[in-house]
Amino acid sequence: VFGPDGALYVSSGEGASPVTADYGQIGSNPCGDPSFEGGAVRSQDLETNFNPTGDPITWSGAIVRLDPNTGEARSDNPLVQGQPQGTPSAADDPIIAYGLRNPYRLTFRPGTNDLWIGDVGWGYAEEINVHTNPDGFVENFGWPCYEGSSPQGVYQSKNIPICNALYSQPARVEAPYYAYVHESQPGGTECQAKDSAISSLEFINGSPYPTSLDGSLVVADYGVGCIWLMEPGGNGLPDPGHVETLATGRYTTDITRAPNGSLYIVDIVFGTVSRLDLAGSGAAPIARVTASPPGGSTAPLSVTFDARTSSGTNLSFAWDVDNDGEFDDGTGGVITRTLQRGTHLVSVRASSGGFSDTASVSVPVNNNPPTVTITSPPASATFSAGDVIVLDASASDPDGTQLTDGSYEWQLLLHHCTGQDCHQHFEGTYTGRRQNVQGSSHPYPSYLEAVVTVHDGMGGTTTASREIQPVPATLTVTTDPPGGKIQLTPDLVTTPASQVVIASSELSISAPARQVINGQTYGFVGWSQGGPRSQEVTVSTDMTVTARYALDNTSVTVTPSAIVMPDTFVGQTTTTNVTVTTSGPAASVPGYIESAIISGAGLALGAVPDAVPVNTSATIPVTFSPTVSGSINGQATLVINGKNYTVPITANANLAPIATLQVPSDAGEIGRIITGAPRRFDVRLAAVGEPYQRPIRITGASSTDSRVSIVEVPTLINVGETGVVTISVSEDEMGEFNSELVVLVGLERVTIALHAGVSEATDSPALFDPTSGRWQVTDVYGSTRHFYYGNPGDLPLLGDWDCDGFDTPGMFRPSNGFVYITNRAQTGVADREFFYGQGGDIPIVGDWNNNGCDTLAIYRSGEVFVRNSLGTGVADYSYFFGDNGDRPFAGDFDGDGVTSVGLYRETTGFVYFRDLLTSGKAEQSFFYGIPSDKIIAGDYDGDRKETVGIFRPLESRFYLSNVNAQRAADLMIDIDGASGWIPTVGLLPI
Repeated sequence: VFGPDGALYVSSGEGASPVTADYGQIGSNPCGDPSFEGGAVRSQDLETNFNPTGDPITWSGAIVRLDPNTGEARSDNPLVQGQPQGTPSAADDPIIAYGLRNPYRLTFRPGTNDLWIGDVGWGYAEEINVHTNPDGFVENFGWPCYEGSSPQGVYQSKNIPICNALYSQPARVEAPYYAYVHESQPGGTECQAKDSAISSLEFINGSPYPTSLDGSLVVADYGVGCIWLMEPGGNGLPDPGHVETLATGRYTTDITRAPNGSLYIVDIVFGTVSRLDLAGSGAAPIARVTASPPGGSTAPLSVTFDARTSSGTNLSFAWDVDNDGEFDDGTGGVITRTLQRGTHLVSVRASSGGFSDTASVSVPVNNNPPTVTITSPPASATFSAGDVIVLDASASDPDGTQLTDGSYEWQLLLHHCTGQDCHQHFEGTYTGRRQNVQGSSHPYPSYLEAVVTVHDGMGGTTTASREIQPVPATLTVTTDPPGGKIQLTPDLVTTPASQVVIASSELSISAPARQVINGQTYGFVGWSQGGPRSQEVTVSTDMTVTARYALDNTSVTVTPSAIVMPDTFVGQTTTTNVTVTTSGPAASVPGYIESAIISGAGLALGAVPDAVPVNTSATIPVTFSPTVSGSINGQATLVINGKNYTVPITANANLAPIATLQVPSDAGEIGRIITGAPRRFDVRLAAVGEPYQRPIRITGASSTDSRVSIVEVPTLINVGETGVVTISVSEDEMGEFNSELVVLVGLERVTIALHAGVSEATDSPALFDPTSGRWQVTDVYGSTRHFYYGNPGDLPLLGDWDCDGFDTPGMFRPSNGFVYITNRAQTGVADREFFYGQGGDIPIVGDWNNNGCDTLAIYRSGEVFVRNSLGTGVADYSYFFGDNGDRPFAGDFDGDGVTSVGLYRETTGFVYFRDLLTSGKAEQSFFYGIPSDKIIAGDYDGDRKETVGIFRPLESRFYLSNVNAQRAADLMIDIDGASGWIPTVGLLPI
């Protein structure tokens, strides 16, 4: 929903199993959650911000607040501002509330920024929660540790560390504004008290409802089919003590307030949208429509549509004849239209006093609907949870229309029935004749219905359906001795007790560690089937499980009596142990650790065993991971067999040492400087050390050499990262450049030697071997070097991609139009990749707008497509120059700073120039080279003008000219290359 503040508010469910307690133990753990932090516990991800296991932050069971223009967190969100719940990661920045199970609907109380949340519960309670915005805090509503206002019994029995911490600090959990348990519905007894699911909520705000109801909250529950009204109290807020039933038998999925204040209700079971009318709010029209004739076997057909039997006063009518959703095809109570062959759905909207209703009629004209038969599954088919169910159908059209796979649309529905109430859940929709779906593990009694609709393309449809009944299985739980209590999802039951499920479903069972049976205290010994005290049972067939108990004669010792943690650094973790030892008769019960919590900043408990067998010991790790320096005092509290054991803990943390600055031996090796042209260069510094060490603080950088200017200096370099001091260097004389850079690290001066070779700005010819990706670069002075970049079949590019005055490689992949560029003239991988052009295009590189940066153009069948930025997109402009088959090349031929395009006609050896980037004829042409030569253009003499050259594969030789004219070459360079190699040229940083 969009808030009054302009922000976009989005809710997300926790995505856990609806049938059994899911804390990450089910399946293959695809999200990689740490132990006891998956499943429903992902709703508590913000509680694990500083967990040393590094559990990633998700939006499960959370509300996020976003900027609708960017999709990013709003800058004024609480966690962006550094509230205590924050972490160094930006993943939590959008979150404003968490600890929710399924926050299905959101709304804002009119006139405020208060967000009201309808949160669908599990097996016990439904909640209405309120997030007061802005209040500067991130609310934790407690799921799965809490449901309603109380601890969630099944999850509490799982001894989940995050929940144990919240149980010890209940003030950290925001209680619901209103909660109702499934056995006690709001508004009286009109609604069936089972299987609740709060599915929508909205406020009444003025007309057309009585003013006495302003501020009332309308709440819908899909599970029980009821709508309630919570009237405002003396403070203007909805009063949970004044709830009345408005409607029953309504399976609502949404309530929306129209601009005129009316509330509209979406019923997914009956497929209706209704307006809520209350006493004094006026009567609504009821639309009705008939067609005469109702259809016909010949086309075209004249049909009269009559809506005059609609109910209401002072009615006006609008028609939608073409079924486009717009009521713009006629007015009045009666219209006549001529219809062509097909099945036509015609609708009318009747309006009166600001209210409206719609009705529709279907008219077949010379069009018979298709016939369809479901061939799979058979009528006798049944399913178990997880079974693969094959849906298949066969259809034909009596009018001869060819039906395709796309003519079939399937819908899989799940019907959940309890008592007199049956409601639907949509399992999925699919297109195509044959589909594979999965048997549901939804609570029993439920069954699946497969519905197929076949469309003939002329508006005619036929629907068939098949019910698929489940295989039931019963789990019976007992205790020995009998009469004990067991947690059986989701209830605490007195044994013996049974629950029916769809076969192969999982149920959670949990035996209390200690309980009173027949007036005596017993302790849990084990399950008849084995396994832990709390476990999931797959109920494939009827089965009985028994929890065995024995009298509690076990003594427990917890050591040490107090813990002094070893001193550590901020960012480090140190560990010690608490030991639990049990003793007693061999038949006595284990020491059940019913809860284990710890207090104190930076202190945490490791894995806590469920039980310690009699006459054995178990250790529980205690970790100290401080985030600030100083001393802390805390304690670990264990509840074992109903008794409390407290271990005081003291710990001390010191500031970690600062990381070590590492200056690479080549940090100041600049490479090449061009005379008279300043060059930016990055001096890279590394921080090395242990992860807990503090970052290096850079306080400045300087040079006494006027040829060196400081551009940018980092302030902090974290351990394992690289900091960059950016400088600009210049030199007017050719030869060697030597200087020094001083970097201040705190109060320490670190001197870095700078070195470069200085030469004129002359381009270097290069060859690319398309069979291996090998580059060979030879400058005009005869110096040669090699490196690898690109894949076989790529086309080579050289360009100044980062605007530093030097050209580095790029590759154009003709098979798909992808471009891969790098800012280093050496073996490596791309710094950037994007898509531009298409297979078969010829890429050309240039500075098309004189901004000092090269971008890409492509040449396609005599047309040049120019783009002035590096990235996927369309051309900024295009123009025509040359003929299909010409070989394009690029250069600044007149020295004006703007690259233009030349053409080389390889069959004749003619060169054509045009300095303007517009359609037209060549402004200059001349003969250069011989047929089969490969054209290039570069600045070979440093005059800032680019001139032609060719590579002659037969001789492995470059012929370079300093003038764009028909004449002998000024310079020849022999190079070790082969006939299939591709030439290019650029000012490389060698």
